[in-house]
Amino acid sequence: MSISRDHINNRYIYTINIVFMTLFVMAFSNIAMADTHYVATDGADSGDCTGVACLTIAYAVTQAVDGDTINIAAGNYDISTTI
Repeated sequence: MSISRDHINNRYIYTINIVFMTLFVMAFSNIAMADTHYVATDGADSGDCTGVACLTIAYAVTQAVDGDTINIAAGNYDISTTI
């Protein structure tokens, strides 16, 4: 039984494609999991600030993890906490 050169090349290309697809998914899976948290002057400091805005920036910071984004609506905020 002999294996043709084309068979070996196709198998090699298939393996390379699988490796690149796996690396692509791993590289961009963190981006997909990042949340956006919201802060507004009429918000409430409850929940995780992703559906309903938080009232304070400090509370939003406690809900965020690495890679998340905090969007702050226009307004005046009392910053009494060191972030």
